[in-house]
Amino acid sequence: MTRPAASLVLPLLRQNPDFLEIALRSALDQSVAGEVIVVTSPQTPAPERSVLAAALGWPHGDRLRVVERTRPGFASALNHGIAAAGADRVGFLLTDDWLEPTALEESLAWDADIVTGGKTIWDASGTQRLPMPGLRTREVYDTLTSDRERATHVTHFLLFRRGPVLAVGGLDETIGDLAGVDDFDLPWTLLERGATVAFVGRSLYHVRDHPGERLTMRPKEARLAALDRILTKHGVPDDERAVVRAEHGAWYGRTIREAWEALQ
Repeated sequence: MTRPAASLVLPLLRQNPDFLEIALRSALDQSVAGEVIVVTSPQTPAPERSVLAAALGWPHGDRLRVVERTRPGFASALNHGIAAAGADRVGFLLTDDWLEPTALEESLAWDADIVTGGKTIWDASGTQRLPMPGLRTREVYDTLTSDRERATHVTHFLLFRRGPVLAVGGLDETIGDLAGVDDFDLPWTLLERGATVAFVGRSLYHVRDHPGERLTMRPKEARLAALDRILTKHGVPDDERAVVRAEHGAWYGRTIREAWEALQ
């Protein structure tokens, strides 16, 4: 069997079936032959499972694998997918988002432990773009002085080298079932161990901003508690912790549009 160019892991608890279909098609229709691993939960409803079953018959449906997680939680779902991955490079896609058709191909061109491609923010319909920056640059990254700042600067789309991720034990499931464990704590942990980073230079990942069931919409205090666990893990001192809490907390408990407009 031909080894896949990369593995895309999609954690699926519940999702709008239309959003799920768009995410799946964007993952399956990549310009290089990667594999798509959807990690379901015992609570994943029948309509979402029907979309997965239909996707097996789509063009490139043979790239799709569906596995069920054995432990609860967002981080454990991603870890389950990483463990099942057959490629040396692995990326994550949330099932209400979607990728550029060349996201994998453009990211694989870079030889680094973490490749970041940037993101574009859209409204719930996926038709109106939010006027906020989503592309980060190498030039700014090289001026940053701490691994925390560097971890904040990298953003979706993230393609990881699987070996270093496995070497740190995957995503930290003790942090809790909240956003940040995948795109903040994991890069930070890898950077502390000397991970290399490459910047593609354009946005490859599309984020759908909507008020439905999302990790980013969990109560603000719960998200701050998870952030505190990350900061404690990485030894951030109290004076710096307050600054980080204020910086990240502005985005918690509301949609991206609401947070962005409040900061203007």
